[in-house]
Amino acid sequence: MPGSSGSPAGRRTVSLRAGRLAHSAPAAALLGGRVLEVILDAPPAEAPPGFRLTPAGLETDLGRGTAEAALALCRAYRLTVRATRVRLKSLDEAMLDPLDATAR
Repeated sequence: MPGSSGSPAGRRTVSLRAGRLAHSAPAAALLGGRVLEVILDAPPAEAPPGFRLTPAGLETDLGRGTAEAALALCRAYRLTVRATRVRLKSLDEAMLDPLDATAR
């Protein structure tokens, strides 16, 4: 059919909460967020700005930033990084993240 998109990236994803529209956005926007997971030798007492504490260390939403810039912040805070991983946000994270402007 002309004008329709058959690819999932062209489709909109909607989320309902209590029977009302909670979120509506292109699927690519909802699932396109990247998260940097940082595994540390020892967790810090508090997370550096922009990071969240996890059982294994830290994580941060990369947004338009780079993993290298986030890791430079870890170095500035003298954190011993054991390993890192960049992953895509899950659909649950994208829908539940109140700071994610693309999910509104």
